[in-house]
Amino acid sequence: DEQVLATTHAWVKAVIVDMKVCPFSHSVDKAGLPQGGVTYPITRASSVEQLYQAFWEQVGELDRVDEREVATVLLLAPEFTSGSAEGFDAFADSLNEALTSLKLEEKLQLVFFHPGFAFRDGKERMGGEGAAANFARRSPVP
Repeated sequence: DEQVLATTHAWVKAVIVDMKVCPFSHSVDKAGLPQGGVTYPITRASSVEQLYQAFWEQVGELDRVDEREVATVLLLAPEFTSGSAEGFDAFADSLNEALTSLKLEEKLQLVFFHPGFAFRDGKERMGGEGAAANFARRSPVP
């Protein structure tokens, strides 16, 4: 877990913060509006059901704490579809649909990161899979 956290922290600093991919990220530990803490829980979930459970636990935690205490959660799932960006993308769609149906999409905003990320509609338009824009959400672990 220490290696997963160290690699993720380095990526967040280099890409998300230093390159200003997210204008609301101030450091590895501070992000959001209002500015609050960032947590990095790691789940060893390898199935959809296990990752759903871990996700909803984090949603519940965000609901319980003040947003100035914790504003951002990067739920790290290194064992979940790490070889399949498409499978991870389908899972991400299901979470977005769930938030919409529960009318939580205004309170919670989801952004998904994956080592194989590429914009669905932009591979060719943005210069192919290796285009710089695709790396904005290409994290070391899902």
